[in-house]
Amino acid sequence: MSDVDVLKSRLPEWKDRLSGSDVHSIGPQIARLLWRSAFYRSLNESRRFLPDGTEGRKRANESLHELIDDGYFIANLTALRRLLDKGSTSGLRGVYSLLGLIRDVRDNVMFITRANVLEARGLEYDFEPIRQRAREDAWQGAKAKGDQAFFISPDGWAESEYWHRVMDRLCGVEADNRSSCDTPDQNKLEWLLNELEGRGRNVQGWVDKFVAHAASPVSRQTLHLEQQSMSLAKLWLAERVVVRTASFVSHNFVNGTNIGGVPVPQFDQFAHLDGPFIHASALPAMHRAWRQHCNEISSCENWFWDSALADAPDVWKDHDE
Repeated sequence: MSDVDVLKSRLPEWKDRLSGSDVHSIGPQIARLLWRSAFYRSLNESRRFLPDGTEGRKRANESLHELIDDGYFIANLTALRRLLDKGSTSGLRGVYSLLGLIRDVRDNVMFITRANVLEARGLEYDFEPIRQRAREDAWQGAKAKGDQAFFISPDGWAESEYWHRVMDRLCGVEADNRSSCDTPDQNKLEWLLNELEGRGRNVQGWVDKFVAHAASPVSRQTLHLEQQSMSLAKLWLAERVVVRTASFVSHNFVNGTNIGGVPVPQFDQFAHLDGPFIHASALPAMHRAWRQHCNEISSCENWFWDSALADAPDVWKDHDE
C-alpha cells in the first residue's frame, strides 16, 4: 500500500470518529457537553435573582438545586473523562476519544505530506491555473453582460488552496518555499498529545477517585494536590481545552472546519422556567411517591437469605391509591 493509500484509508475513519453519526463520535459528545454547560451556567446565573429566605439562604427548594448541581457536575466531568480516555479504538474494549484520535494522527504523520493531503482528497496540487481560468471566465461573462463586478467560482481550486495554506502553517514554510514532501513536525503533535494528557489529568484523576470509584483514603493519596478538588472553573477550563484541541485537529487534519460551538437552540430553551417547577395539585402525589420509596427501602432492612433477593414483579403498589 502506497503512502497516499494509507492516508486515504485513514481519513474516512478519522472523519467518522470525529464528526460521524455514531452516538459516541467526538463531535456529538462535545456538542452535548457544551449544551449542558450553557444551560447550567444560565440556570446558575438565575439563582442570583431568587428571593431571600431565612438565615442568609435563598428561598428555593435546596434538594432540587442540589440534584441539578450533582447531575451537571458528574455528567460533564464524566463526559470530559471519556473524551480524554487513553484506550485504543480497536478491539472489544475500543473507545472513541479525542486523545485517541490525536494519537492516531501522530502515529501516521509520516503519511501526511503536502502531496498526499491533496491527492487523498482528490484535489489538484497546482490550483493556480484553475483559479486563473475561473477568474478569466467570470470576467468574460461579466463583460458580455456589461457588469462591472463578477463572482469567481471556487470550484476546483479553493479547497486545494485551503489545504496548501494549512500545510504551510503546520510545516512552518512560506508559500514560495512549498514542497510536495512537506510534513508536519511530529514533535509538535507529541507536545499536543502530552499537553492534552497533562491538562486532562486533573479531571481524569478526580473522576476516577470520586465518581467512577469510591476510592479509599489510601487510594486517594495517589492524587496530586491539584487533583484532590474540583471546581466549576477547573471544569470549564478543561472544556475549553477539549474544544480548542478538537477544533485544531478538525481544521488542520480531518475536515477543514471547526467542530462548532454550543448547539444553536431550535426552540426556546428557557420556556416555562418562569413558572413553578410543579403544580400545587401534584404535591399529594409527590408525597405518595416519597412514602412508597421509603417503604420499599425499609422492606430491605431485615432481609435474610431464605427469601428471594429480588422483588417479584409488581409486588409494590402505591398503598395510598
